[in-house]
Amino acid sequence: MSIFHNRPLFTFCSAFTVGAILLFPCALGIKLALAGLSLLLLLLFLILRKFSFALSHTEFPLVSLCIGVLLTSLLSALYVNLHLAKIKAYDSFVGSYTATVKEERFVSDYSSLYTVTVTSIGKSNLYFDALFSYPGDFIADCGDTLRGCAAFSLPAEYEDGFPLRDYYASQGILLVMNVDPATETVRTANKDSLFTWFHRLSDTLAARLHLMLGKEDGGFAAGLLLGRREQIPDAIRRDFRYLGISHILAVSGLHLSVLAGGFLMLLRLFRIRRSVRFVLASLLIFGFMCITDFTPSVVRAGLMLLLFLLSILVARQNDLPTSLSFAAFLIVLLSPGAVTDPGYLLSISATAGIICIGSPVSSFLRQRT
Repeated sequence: MSIFHNRPLFTFCSAFTVGAILLFPCALGIKLALAGLSLLLLLLFLILRKFSFALSHTEFPLVSLCIGVLLTSLLSALYVNLHLAKIKAYDSFVGSYTATVKEERFVSDYSSLYTVTVTSIGKSNLYFDALFSYPGDFIADCGDTLRGCAAFSLPAEYEDGFPLRDYYASQGILLVMNVDPATETVRTANKDSLFTWFHRLSDTLAARLHLMLGKEDGGFAAGLLLGRREQIPDAIRRDFRYLGISHILAVSGLHLSVLAGGFLMLLRLFRIRRSVRFVLASLLIFGFMCITDFTPSVVRAGLMLLLFLLSILVARQNDLPTSLSFAAFLIVLLSPGAVTDPGYLLSISATAGIICIGSPVSSFLRQRT
C-alpha cells in the first residue's frame, strides 16, 4: 500500500476517476448518499487531527480518498442528473434555435450532417452539442452561426443492432436537430477563434496530403496523422478490420509520442535551452490536440507528456502512476461525458496495464532471452 501512502495526489485523482466511471449511471440518491458519507468521514479525520489524536502517515491517504469520492459524487450529480436531464427534457421540442457549427460529418445532395454547439433553444440559453440533420445539400463552415427552426429528438437507441445513442453520447452529442428544408435557416459567417483556426489548419493539411500523395495514400495519411478516419479508403479500412488491427487507424497517444519525441530530439540537436524546449514542445502538444479535436487518447498522452517535461524542467523524478491518474482526472473534470467514451477507457486502462506489468514482463523476457 506504499503507493497510496507516498502519493496523495495519485490517491485523490484515482478515487475521482474511478468514482466518475462507476457513479455515472447511478441514481441521484446513491450519489448524494456517497457524498454525505465521504463528507462525514472527512470531518471525522479533521476532528481527530484537531484534537491531537495521533494519525499515522498511513492514514492520510484516506483523507485524499474521501475528498476524491466527495467531489466525483457531486460532479456526477450536477452533470448527469441536472445538466443532462435538463437538456434531454427538450426531446420532441419544436422551436427556434441558435447554434455554432463545430464539425462537418457528412454532406451530400440528399443529406447533410454537422456537429453543432447549441447556444439557445427558444428563449432558454443552453450550451451542449447536437447533431444537425438537414435532408439535402447544406454547406456550412466551422465556426458559422446557424439560426432557424428545428425539431429536437433523442438519437435512435439502436440502428441495425448498433448502439447509436450510446455512440453519440460518448462524443458528447445528446440531441438530434431535424431541420425542415421548408423553413429558412440563416447562416452567419464564421467567427474566428483559436479552435476554428486549428480546424481550418487541419483541413489545409489534409488537402495538402491529398495533393502530395494522391487520393488513397493522402486519405490514409490524413486518417493516421490528423484523425480524419472518414477519408481513409474503404478498402484499407476493411483490410485493417479483417486483420483485427483497426485500432491502429485511430489517432492515439503513440502518434503524439513519436511526433513529440522527434521534435525534442531536433531541439536538442540545435542545443536549445531546456526551458525553451519545454515551451516549444508544450505548444506542439497543445496544437496537435487541437488539430485532432481533443480525442481522449491524445489528450491523455499529451497531459502525461507535459507532466514528464515539467518534471525534467524542475529536476524532479517523473512518477508514471501519478501522471496517468492526474491526466485521467483532468479529462473527466473538464469533460465528464468522457467516461462513456471507449477511447478514454481503453487508453487509460491500457496505459495502466503497461505501467503495472510492463517492468516485470520486461525483466522476465530479458532473463529468458
